[in-house]
Amino acid sequence: MIHLKSIDSVLTKAVDDVKLTLMKLNIKSIEQISQSLTNKLPPVFEQTKKDIEKNFTAILQQQFTKLDLVTREEFDIQMAVLARTRDKIKALEEMLVEQEKTR
Repeated sequence: MIHLKSIDSVLTKAVDDVKLTLMKLNIKSIEQISQSLTNKLPPVFEQTKKDIEKNFTAILQQQFTKLDLVTREEFDIQMAVLARTRDKIKALEEMLVEQEKTR
């Protein structure tokens, strides 16, 4: 017999895990962060600011890749799948209750 409550708890944990890893970042955001960091450099670095900004961007992209993040679009897709799965579980639970009543 399938334990629907345990399936629901597994799904709930999966959602929580997705929420923890979600961070809406894109290349534009990383470039904005890099530009902000570069703008805070003292004037003595004025001639090398573009190179430093490129390095900041590369480092940030590399570090964010290591964080195992998902895009907002991926998150929304998984949330929709989870919602459909929860609906199916609820329907199965209701069917199970009805079957148990007829026994």
